[in-house]
Amino acid sequence: IEMAAPLLRDIEINQLTEHIPEILRNIIGDTLSFSSGAVKSSVEKDVTKKSSSILSDLRTTQPKAARMWFNAGGNDHAALWGNMKHAIIESYNSSLPRMTCQLRPLTNLELEYMYNNKLACIAGGLNGAAGAAGGKEAASVTLNKFLSFYSWWKGVLQIIAAVQDLWCKNNPVKIDGFLSREQAELKLKQCVVGTFIIRFSLSKTSNLAISWVNSMNEENVRKIQHFLVERRSSGFVIAFPTGAVMYLSLEKLVHNLKKLE
Repeated sequence: IEMAAPLLRDIEINQLTEHIPEILRNIIGDTLSFSSGAVKSSVEKDVTKKSSSILSDLRTTQPKAARMWFNAGGNDHAALWGNMKHAIIESYNSSLPRMTCQLRPLTNLELEYMYNNKLACIAGGLNGAAGAAGGKEAASVTLNKFLSFYSWWKGVLQIIAAVQDLWCKNNPVKIDGFLSREQAELKLKQCVVGTFIIRFSLSKTSNLAISWVNSMNEENVRKIQHFLVERRSSGFVIAFPTGAVMYLSLEKLVHNLKKLE
């Protein structure tokens, strides 16, 4: 009210009722705007401090993850997808034998799969604005998204290292790998009973998933089932509805897939 006093002197008494609400609205609006800016600035500083702490811990606890993040040009908040996909390729090539990488290099489709299922922000977020400005290459991958991705990616690399012979067989493909549950069902829709697809589980780290055409009814509608296969140091454990069965190798598991019936 004291701030409004000079303005009130120039207003006729019979106009006070009309103008006071407007004056107060302006004063309160400016005050709220200033307060909002201060709060926003404080929050941004807290987020930056927290991100810097996460990166510092990452260098110590997970140096390979930190290296991958910095290879993508990542800062305290985000990295560009255009850089991240090259960091993923470098991680793949440096984690596996050269022959494996030559026989089965990562494809653009597989990189897009990883982006869409593990790294993309929600619609309208960072990627929405970046997409409008420069397409997917300029889309942002947040540090939190990357940390979640890396936990999954590390498990994928460990699985590939354990099943290199099957992974490298391309004619026909033995392990599809980067395929979602929905994509697997779509591919199996017209396949005969007993056909299966082996893929990396999106929800369970260090797990494969087997999508299997279990049966077909009179209308030729396929019943497709999905089973998780956990990679362990001692072998591969497949979880059936009736219980878990361990195989020493994925090859032996594949050769015995008739048990899924």
